[in-house]
Amino acid sequence: MLSNNKIYVTLQNSINSDGLWNPSISLYYSGCDKSIKCIDCHNPELQDKKQGFYTTTEDLIKDIEKVLIKWLDTYETMSLCFIGGEPLAEWNRESVLIISQYFKLKYKYRICNIFYSWRYLKDLVQLTKYIKYMDYGVLGDFKAEQKDLNYIPSSKNQYIYDFRNKTKMKPIKKG
Repeated sequence: MLSNNKIYVTLQNSINSDGLWNPSISLYYSGCDKSIKCIDCHNPELQDKKQGFYTTTEDLIKDIEKVLIKWLDTYETMSLCFIGGEPLAEWNRESVLIISQYFKLKYKYRICNIFYSWRYLKDLVQLTKYIKYMDYGVLGDFKAEQKDLNYIPSSKNQYIYDFRNKTKMKPIKKG
């Protein structure tokens, strides 16, 4: 199922924040398909489709796995975070599916797949194929007038959705 389609992405490792409760490897996908961009977007440079490293999904899996194996020696569970830009933009979807599937099937409970999207739960109905291996979604567009950077998500209209239990969760206090 590996794909050699080319994508633009940036990788980042983090002990806190993106991974909700776990250390994380965050995949920042380039390009945002939201027609009216969020004011004070967290990653405005990623709205452009050609930011980051130009790579294949297959090579990206190899790069992630090199880091992941080392981190799993220390941590019981790691989060893989699919962020953007917009990971569910049409040009990123296949990569998100392949990577989330690969790591979930190989590492099972040791991987927590999380995606961040401007979309809301109702907007995901047509995209369920691409989020089949996701554990959580941080959903909703960022609204500057509802900003509260002390929490994840960062604006009050956004929410964390638990796909396994099919429930909205309370925001997580940072720090």
